[in-house]
Amino acid sequence: MRQPQVGFDSMAGATPVEPGRSVRHVARKGATAAGAVVGAVALVGGVLVGATPGGDPASAATVPGSVRIHDIQGASWISPLDGQKVDNVPGIVTAIRATGSSRGYWVQDPAADADPLTSEGVFVYTGKAPTVSVGDSVLVSATVKDFRAIASGTTLATTSYLSVTELTSATATVVSSGNELPAPIVITPTTVPATYAPDLGGANIETTALTPSRSALDYYESVEGMRVRVDDARVIGPSDAYGEQYITTKPDQLRSKRGGALLTAENATPSGRLEVVPTDGSNPGVSVGDVFTGETVGPIDYSQYGGCLIAATTLGPVASANLKPTVASKPKSDQLSIATYNVENLTPTDSAAKYAALGKGIVTNLASPDIVTVEEVQDNTGATDDGTVASDQTLAKLTAAITAAGGPAYSTRSIDPVNDADGGQPGGNIRIVFLFNPKRVSFVDSGRRGIDRATTATAVTSTHGKPGLSFSPGRIDPGSAAWKSSRKPLVGQFTFRGKSVFVVGNHFASKGGDQSQDGRFQYPEQSSAVQRKAQAAEVNSFVDAVLARDKRAAVVVAGDLNDYQFSPAMKTLTGQADGKTALTDLITTLPANEQYTYDYQGVSEVLDHILVSKGVGTPQYEVIHTNSEYADQVSDHDPQVVRLFGTPKPQSAVIPPKGVATGYSDSLDKLDYQGAAVGGLSSLAYDSRSKSWISAVDNHASDPSRIWFIGRNLAKPAVVRAPLVLKTPTGDPYTGLTADNEGLAVLPNGDYLVSSETEPSIRIFGRDGVQKSQLRVPGRFAVTGTTLSGAGLSGAAVAGEATSNATLEGLSISPSGRTIVAAMEGALSGDVSANGDARSHRLLVYKAGSHGSWSLTKQVGYRAGAGQRIPEIVAVDDDRLVVEEASFAADSGNAVKLYAVSGLARATDVSRVANLSTAPASAVLSKTLVADLVKGSTLGATALESQANPLLDNFEGMALTGRGPGGTIKISLISDDNFGPLQTTRVLNTLLKLPR
Repeated sequence: MRQPQVGFDSMAGATPVEPGRSVRHVARKGATAAGAVVGAVALVGGVLVGATPGGDPASAATVPGSVRIHDIQGASWISPLDGQKVDNVPGIVTAIRATGSSRGYWVQDPAADADPLTSEGVFVYTGKAPTVSVGDSVLVSATVKDFRAIASGTTLATTSYLSVTELTSATATVVSSGNELPAPIVITPTTVPATYAPDLGGANIETTALTPSRSALDYYESVEGMRVRVDDARVIGPSDAYGEQYITTKPDQLRSKRGGALLTAENATPSGRLEVVPTDGSNPGVSVGDVFTGETVGPIDYSQYGGCLIAATTLGPVASANLKPTVASKPKSDQLSIATYNVENLTPTDSAAKYAALGKGIVTNLASPDIVTVEEVQDNTGATDDGTVASDQTLAKLTAAITAAGGPAYSTRSIDPVNDADGGQPGGNIRIVFLFNPKRVSFVDSGRRGIDRATTATAVTSTHGKPGLSFSPGRIDPGSAAWKSSRKPLVGQFTFRGKSVFVVGNHFASKGGDQSQDGRFQYPEQSSAVQRKAQAAEVNSFVDAVLARDKRAAVVVAGDLNDYQFSPAMKTLTGQADGKTALTDLITTLPANEQYTYDYQGVSEVLDHILVSKGVGTPQYEVIHTNSEYADQVSDHDPQVVRLFGTPKPQSAVIPPKGVATGYSDSLDKLDYQGAAVGGLSSLAYDSRSKSWISAVDNHASDPSRIWFIGRNLAKPAVVRAPLVLKTPTGDPYTGLTADNEGLAVLPNGDYLVSSETEPSIRIFGRDGVQKSQLRVPGRFAVTGTTLSGAGLSGAAVAGEATSNATLEGLSISPSGRTIVAAMEGALSGDVSANGDARSHRLLVYKAGSHGSWSLTKQVGYRAGAGQRIPEIVAVDDDRLVVEEASFAADSGNAVKLYAVSGLARATDVSRVANLSTAPASAVLSKTLVADLVKGSTLGATALESQANPLLDNFEGMALTGRGPGGTIKISLISDDNFGPLQTTRVLNTLLKLPR
């Protein structure tokens, strides 16, 4: 399981949990008892009814006080009136929660103020079923309370949950009934910020200024208690037993293949995620992909069990997506299939339906794997803590259910744990178990009998140069502190068709104890990650020991690792952390929108993994979605399966429609060379004289402008010599303050051609780095508010029309050395249409003259996609280009498309066209999409920030690097990390098939 729900012992103000709590809303005390009398007015359920004192209907009981709800909420996270009594606060009852133990109602002031920071709604806690009705106009007298849940083991100061401003110990006077409710705020896909929570270095967000445009947490705090509406809300997290489910307000944000919302980086919770809980206590029983059609309406609330939510008074009718469970492909006879499945606290007392569903899942959906590593198998008495550790009865029922479903008669191997030593549900003694089909695979039993394998480590042995195990089944170093109160890995040696296979079954420490992703400390502390990283190091060392004896050994590491594919634990386990990759995490080889095994509170994420060594051949891997996306689930985890050996087709590295990703390298990322940081690489070109690929730094504060030499092999780029510093004609270094070098090419005579976005300019530098001359640029291309002059100006000195930081970014020279093309990243203001269409870009074409001279011969038009910029171009020859179009969104990351363009030589000169947006189609270059990188293979890459495809980053440099088979061309891209911690310097190598 990802994280057991933490028990809640108390609430803010040391209010204890009421006995008999049976719902998700923690009970609180302090409401005035029903039936009490205040003066001559009867108090029934906290509502004043009947005559007021003195019988005067116009008495103070019906006169609004001076405090309004927006005064209570204030313009900050904590109410400025926290702990104070308020009288006769007016509002309309908008919703009632009459079930559970956190009962009460919401009121909203229909006369809103003009401050977007101050909410007009608030929850009135009663503790009992309220007697007001929706539509009542009420005056509430109460104590203001910023209520905060306190988890077991924490205090008011350390609990990570956000507070909710409430009115407690409340009495209400009903002034009138049947009033129209305040109109709900309509939340559209663009309403909520793209960022879920800000990075505050772990600080308390409630001590910062409330900024609704900063994050989703800020936004929902600013409308806390107010009615909102989401139309046609797609479900991204299924209904649980408490009637809680999750929708997205951003349908296109990080969408998984089956309709969920993906986690693609640490602390990158999709900001469109929003919990929905019906106020009437009903359970709609929805699954991922279903849609609440029409309007979902209710006030914004907050829960420690999922964060911000709509307390829904209206749920649209459900349109089912009819999401079908996936089914694994059947292995060929010469393939070994291995699966992993967390069966969620399986005990002999579980229902026959659960066992039948597990049996069907293993037989039908997993296609009866040869080996299954099973996690969370409890002992024979389940959660009863009576000292029992054996699990033979649990396993007998499981294997019988598999046989009954038409599957094989599985044999089992496991090691009973020390009682209460392995964590999990107290008394349950969960453990890892191997199921295997003895007709397909043999288990190698080794080690002396009578040894307590629960506490004795297995070791890698060697016989005739081949690895073996001192104990099989065995455990990896069970005495290590890494495994304290956690499951110890189960190791077994199997034989398949004469070949040894080493399988390590795992169930790493859970995320229990981590601060809430929905809480006040951002980013939240992940204290549990330390133990998982230590566990990963233990397993990695064991795998290294096997491979040290046979580097071609077949090793499979599988199980519930309770961590993400991009986590430090996984980098340690694979070996990436120390640069010695021994294992491939197969989840990272799937397309980005398929990388998930678990749906945690509306976030589709990876917790379960299968990793393999190179000795397994070409693996065929699948995640089998049978549980996590469904309201009716037999476990909270999805199983997965891999087929090994045999002669399967390799997994696709296709980049549709006409590209293939051949590899990538992060070897330059965050590199330091002799005290100089390598980063900001925005260009790529080959320097034949130095026999090295080169890349220019765009800008880095006052650092000198540099060209880096990164070797001949872009599959493994490395800095091979000191960088060349670019200097002015007087010998002074250009810096990031005086040049923004984005494009780079090498001229036939060996000089360096560099385009800068600052002016813009295209400068020529000698081999010593000193500027020799520059190409002429039309005056219109200057940044708005500036003019070009001198040697850099072509034509008249006119006012600039370019946008700062969107000028001459693309630069390339044809292989013949006769044509230079420079591309504007953005559109000139004069080329924007009347309706704001800014897709028309200009390219400058220069032709070689005598004695190394260059002449600007024409401008050509290019029309990019909506919202796209042109970071780079490549001249394939004197007539053809590859153009990169790119964009970035905070929620989905980078998008890159490569287009083939032909007809440059005969293209219309548009230099005299005043507004390119009005030019006919014949006046702009035609283009054909050849590679959409977002839709392509991930190649197992990971990303530190949200990326729809984690292979992508800020690719700004591109070069023609060779010719491939079948008329293809080799194109490599390099990314500009902007010297930032979440971006990566990455080289991506591709093959493209250009149209004839």
